[in-house]
Amino acid sequence: MNHTARKFLDLIGLKRQTVSHRERLLTSLGGFCGILGVYFVSDTILGAALIVASMGASAVLLFAVPHSALAHPWNVFADHLISAVVGVVCASLIADTLIASAVNVGAAIAAIHYL
Repeated sequence: MNHTARKFLDLIGLKRQTVSHRERLLTSLGGFCGILGVYFVSDTILGAALIVASMGASAVLLFAVPHSALAHPWNVFADHLISAVVGVVCASLIADTLIASAVNVGAAIAAIHYL
């Protein structure tokens, strides 16, 4: 790749991959097992397979970038707990689902930042 192309890719934030194929495989397998575990537990305990979209984002953090501050187990657990509490409060107080969802996201982010 020529210097100009490399400079352009660096400018837009695309860096060369430094992750080995082994690590890519292991993180993919970890994400698969994690989501499969969430599915199994929710189906077994609740009788319904419930997977929240944030579980996928958490799997990416936990398995693909495990050294990130956001991927620490306590942060992941606390963030889900805080978001769930804020979600229940928003759903209880705001009748419009669209507005409740937007308020929930904004308020959960604020709560997580301050807590």
